[in-house]
Amino acid sequence: MIRLKLAIIVFILIGTQHVFSQEDNVSGTVTDKSNLPLPGVTVLVKGTTNGALTDFDGNYELQGVSKGDIIVFSYVGMQTVQKIVIDSVQINVVMIPEATDLEQVVVIGYGQSRKKDLTSAISTISGDVLDKQTVTNIDQGIQGLVSGVTVTRSTGRPGGAVSVRIRGTTSVTGSNEPLYIIDGVNVQNSESDSFNFSRFGGTGGQTAISPLSALNPNDIESITVLKDASAAAIYGAQSSNGVVLITTKRGKAGKAKISYETYAGIQTVPKLLDMMNLREFAAYSNEVRQSPSTNLPPAPQFENPNILGDGTNWQREIFRAAPITNHQLSISGGKEKTKFYASANYFDQEGIVINSGLRRFGLRLNLDYKYNEWIKFGHNINLSSSLEQIGLNDSRNGTIINALRQTPNVPVRNPDGTFGSPENGLGNTGALNPIAASEIRNSTLERFKMNGNIYLDLKLANNLKFRTDLGYDYNTAKTQSFFPTYDFGSLSNRLNSSFRAANEGLYYLFKNYLTYTPSIGNHNFDILLGTEAQKTEFQGLSGQRSNFPSNDVPGLNTGDAETSLSESFEGAASLLSYFGRINYDYNSKYLFSASLRYDGSSKFGPNNRWGLFPSVSAAWVVSDEPFMESISSAWSYFKIRAGYGTSGNQDINNFLYLSFLRNQNTALGSGFSLANFNNPNVAWESLISPNLGVELGFLDNNIRLDVDVYRKTSKDFLATRPIPGFLGSLNTLSFIGVNAPVENFGEMINDGIDLTLNTKNITNEKFSWDTNIVFSLYRNEITELSGENDAIIGTLQDEEIIANLTRSEVGQPIGMFYGFVTDGLFRDIDELTGAEPAAIPAESSVDEANGTWLGDVRFKDLNDDGVIDDNDRTFIGNPHPDFTFSMTNNFRYGMFDLSVFLQGTYGNDIYNYTRTYIEGVNRFNANQATSVIDRYSATNTDGSLPRYSDGDKNGNIRVSDRFIEDGSYLRIQSVTLGCTLPKGTFGEKIKFFDQIRVYTTIQNLYTFTNYSGYDPEVGSLNQSALFKGIDFGRYPVPRTMTLGLNVQF
Repeated sequence: MIRLKLAIIVFILIGTQHVFSQEDNVSGTVTDKSNLPLPGVTVLVKGTTNGALTDFDGNYELQGVSKGDIIVFSYVGMQTVQKIVIDSVQINVVMIPEATDLEQVVVIGYGQSRKKDLTSAISTISGDVLDKQTVTNIDQGIQGLVSGVTVTRSTGRPGGAVSVRIRGTTSVTGSNEPLYIIDGVNVQNSESDSFNFSRFGGTGGQTAISPLSALNPNDIESITVLKDASAAAIYGAQSSNGVVLITTKRGKAGKAKISYETYAGIQTVPKLLDMMNLREFAAYSNEVRQSPSTNLPPAPQFENPNILGDGTNWQREIFRAAPITNHQLSISGGKEKTKFYASANYFDQEGIVINSGLRRFGLRLNLDYKYNEWIKFGHNINLSSSLEQIGLNDSRNGTIINALRQTPNVPVRNPDGTFGSPENGLGNTGALNPIAASEIRNSTLERFKMNGNIYLDLKLANNLKFRTDLGYDYNTAKTQSFFPTYDFGSLSNRLNSSFRAANEGLYYLFKNYLTYTPSIGNHNFDILLGTEAQKTEFQGLSGQRSNFPSNDVPGLNTGDAETSLSESFEGAASLLSYFGRINYDYNSKYLFSASLRYDGSSKFGPNNRWGLFPSVSAAWVVSDEPFMESISSAWSYFKIRAGYGTSGNQDINNFLYLSFLRNQNTALGSGFSLANFNNPNVAWESLISPNLGVELGFLDNNIRLDVDVYRKTSKDFLATRPIPGFLGSLNTLSFIGVNAPVENFGEMINDGIDLTLNTKNITNEKFSWDTNIVFSLYRNEITELSGENDAIIGTLQDEEIIANLTRSEVGQPIGMFYGFVTDGLFRDIDELTGAEPAAIPAESSVDEANGTWLGDVRFKDLNDDGVIDDNDRTFIGNPHPDFTFSMTNNFRYGMFDLSVFLQGTYGNDIYNYTRTYIEGVNRFNANQATSVIDRYSATNTDGSLPRYSDGDKNGNIRVSDRFIEDGSYLRIQSVTLGCTLPKGTFGEKIKFFDQIRVYTTIQNLYTFTNYSGYDPEVGSLNQSALFKGIDFGRYPVPRTMTLGLNVQF
């Protein structure tokens, strides 16, 4: 009986055990936070070998899983997820990125490295961040995202240049733009200027264009910025301004992925200046025409200003609501051996100023082929064609300035449809109708670009690889300008003219290098040794003729042959380099790196043709030490970096160590004369830069803080010294004289701090919020020039005045504003005629009609010699900011995401040159700002602005602190709201869509600033360090509202 009971108990236990151990299959889908499937995720039952990998759609299935088992989901770059099996056989998982990006692979010079193993100041921007921006050029997309990098748009014109400064200014007269490298190929700037359009109605000022305007931003996978010399020195003579490495997207093995993205939007001008309407201008005109300095009767048309309307608002006529559209189609995929990425892009942006715009079409194909375990090869090719309408929109005598000055009584068009002209009213500038001027003068820039590379990778041994790479960059640029005859009332032009130019450039490089990565225990090495040869060939020609029989046939061959002028140029430059680098780490805790590059350039003579550029850096991951374990929960990462390196700059024209001859026409016939003095000892500009950095992580790296302190010392500037006047200069209009030789002299220092703070504020499957703060400051100072009293003067010239606006000298930052200091207005006659009269300009006298009088600007006599002259000029403003900053907040809730990006500068000054026109109070026939209503007069002795003085007898608009303004601003740069619909949202019938994303973006939403001009983001004139922060009717950055769609399947 007992045995029977025991048998029954055992049977029950066995049956129960069978019930509790019953196994089932578990399946599901793994996606990221954007609901995109994640292929290749490791799915493993914890403590067993039972596992699987997700397929291309993120699906998985595990067999033999019991209730209570723990399933572990792991994926590189994502936080590991654990799920307990309860009573469900369907487990879907959303994986989120790791709070730390220390394992991220970063592109560096001629290789890659984990971020944790970096010893230099290197920053990376991922393609995901860039995809959230709708920018014309990718250099605009860098703005505010990298500490130590100051990005300002020199113009809002489509395709216009962007000034990018990595840790300040390093060259006085040469380029300060970084070296851009796309997939290992240097970007060439040979077509980065829109020629001399000012001859026949072109820009007349801001002519630089972005070297990256041919690159499709949607093709970019990542951007790496090499900020300090220890990182950039591997690029030697081309890297003193920093290096920007751009990596484009590549295919991955698996199911082909097709992506189509489009957006469309409207651009508007964010702000208009307050200008006089017709009633206000008529009252102003009547008063100032009767002033002693003009002595004219009032205009009959303005006899009763109060009955007049508003007149023509010229700003509203030249600015428009301009469309912007973009279409991008890409396909990527492949198998284990062959992977590809292909894309096509069409971009069309009309400018917010009439007759300006950019159209661009691009194709890209990136191909990688793995022949076997030892051989891999491939190529990248990018084709781009663009057409840019330059117009008159961004210059000191262009559309914007002329619209501000044109009087409101002149109509845009007459009743018969012809353009309005000064004949329609006596109050006018005598200048051409800005709408007419913009429409009849046609200036375009057409460019074609093909660049890429072909590479071969050989695995010679397990730790030894060889790579050979042939890169190329071919570009053409064609421009044309036509100035027709016209007859608009009292204004006419009887001689039409045409100008055309074309240039062509071919750059190619051939590099070969070995990479050896041995490991001995915890000692790891990465050794690089290579050589590189670069060559640039370029040629161009231009032609000009006048007196065409008709405006409809502007071809040069139809012009008057006797008016023909032509020029041509061609040349070549070469650079041969040898380079090496060794990286060492012990258990990824103690890190060391050293590099050396030896460059030889054809731009320099045999005395200084070769340059050596070494660097060294080291790092210590303190948080990996045993003594940090007790605080590791709060202080999760601590790394100290230090580096020192040298780099160079060879930004001069070719063969300036030689003398050249030029054509010279004389009374005795044509011949040749000396064009310049030679200097066989001309050499590189050089830069030396130490860097100290700290990387900190707190609370499991949910808070990351990176801080770098640096000093950049640049010296041996490539520039010319003043030469005796009797030798003349080719910079004068007479074309008589000899140019000074290029020499090396001077020294300049930039000291600065870079700070980046990243925080993961909230992170879970439903909601996340992260913040990124970037803070940068630098102090620039020239510490040496060629002599004690030497200075470099920045001079701008237009049709009316020559303005020496900036001065660069020892002890001051480069490009400082230099002029007179004002001391209010003369308001008491005793100040001018008393026993001790105030100092007045040397060229003036106390005279109401023809000199200095009550209401004129009082300038300070700084040297107390009783007269105002050039000896009283001093430094009046600093265009360099005290610091720059930005903050990005990213929010995600379910399918919705929101990104808010703020950016700004503090402490920089702007010279508002535009106010010399609209607050000049020196012309009765030009419109003025409404602020001029409060000018000094006999009936308004408390006026804030100077009196009216025809011809400006006292020099009230001379360069002075009167036009210096605070350029600080905080801008809501962009706000993006998106909704991502995952696969299957619309049911099984259209389940072939992997993702549908709809988003809307507003860029340049609002700017908080005290600056009175259109836009406080004033860059550098043609990227020159001598002309930073000068606003002369700058094309404003538009406010852009777009609606976009991204579909992936």
